[in-house]
Amino acid sequence: MRILVIEDEAQLARHIARALERHGHVAGTRQDGEEGLRFALADPPDLIVLDLNLPGIDGMSVLAGLRQANNPARVLILTARGEVEHRVKGLKAGADDYLA
Repeated sequence: MRILVIEDEAQLARHIARALERHGHVAGTRQDGEEGLRFALADPPDLIVLDLNLPGIDGMSVLAGLRQANNPARVLILTARGEVEHRVKGLKAGADDYLA
């Protein structure tokens, strides 16, 4: 499975990508919302692990851009924002799952 990790903290992004690779996946990282969205639209991965607090454009805007473009990638939001209203907003916006 091809997975794109869009996370602004470089060390955390590398840790997530390495863990995924140890389990047989191909993982890439992007640290900026705009760059992550461009990359995902140009060559859609199977899964996107998406942080919400990103430079450039935030994760919700990345998600909106993916869904507007009918990008087929599944999206897992992985964030520190754990409040119920944030979870509901993320899932209603088109995320496939939300982990706080």
